[in-house]
Amino acid sequence: MAEATRSQEVRREMLEMMKEFERKQELWRRESEEKAVKSFADLKSLIGGLSLQNQEVMTNRGEERRWENQLGHSTKVDFPKFNGGGLDGWLLRVEYFFEVDRTPPEARVRLAALHLEGKAIQWHQGYIKTRGNEAYLDWSEYVIALNARFGQHVFDDPIADLRNLRQTGSLQSYMDEFDELYPRADIKESHALSFFLSGLIDELQMPVRMFKPQTLADAYSLARLQEIAVAALQNKPKPVSKGPSLYSPTTNHYHKATPITSISQNATNLSNTTFPKTTNAGLLPLPPSTNIPKTNPGITTRNHRNFSNRDLERASG
Repeated sequence: MAEATRSQEVRREMLEMMKEFERKQELWRRESEEKAVKSFADLKSLIGGLSLQNQEVMTNRGEERRWENQLGHSTKVDFPKFNGGGLDGWLLRVEYFFEVDRTPPEARVRLAALHLEGKAIQWHQGYIKTRGNEAYLDWSEYVIALNARFGQHVFDDPIADLRNLRQTGSLQSYMDEFDELYPRADIKESHALSFFLSGLIDELQMPVRMFKPQTLADAYSLARLQEIAVAALQNKPKPVSKGPSLYSPTTNHYHKATPITSISQNATNLSNTTFPKTTNAGLLPLPPSTNIPKTNPGITTRNHRNFSNRDLERASG
């Protein structure tokens, strides 16, 4: 009886232990699920925060790049400096810089002012004091004021200068002067081409016009080629004429005769020549070893040729 009761108590304890284990297991599972859900929510929140932070960083970088572009630090091209001389070239380079750097109009005056030197920065200070800070916002008005102060072609007429331009020296110097006037003339290329051809010298103008160039580049190339051709013809060496060779019995060889350049020179040379004195006047002297025999009047010249020397002595005796 006691053993049966003991066995029942053990079984009851075992069942209670199993229930307790199941209860704890269920509690642990729920806690694990809650922790997993909470961890997932924290991870999701962390990812969202990182994404938002990354977006803010990219936005800030975009703002920094925009201001860097306004200040000219984003490009590798250095901003040109200006000290009061060569305004036209400086403005041209500045406009190219603004275009490449995409500088907004409201930041151009400040950016340009950072690179002024000497007389230019002194003028800038007076300009800003007179106009106020609003002057920084109008780049076009600033350029007009710069031209009024430092421009060298305020009262020039580039179209008239281009029309009257003529080649007086080398082709290169003429093209340099033409290239300086053409951008300021603000005319079509066809008109500029006509002005360029009209200013060439005759040795270059007519051959270039024969090819009918359509652009200034074509005209430049043709004019250069024609200039080279003209220079080659002018520097071509003249052929040396070889005079006739005369035979000299004394030296037994031929020698080159002195060419006669003019009749007056020939007469001068003959007047200065000393001939040996002879009894018989003539152009050329007779050889000294020649003895002309006395001719019998009864012997004709034809028969005289057939006689020997002995016959001649007999006939003369």
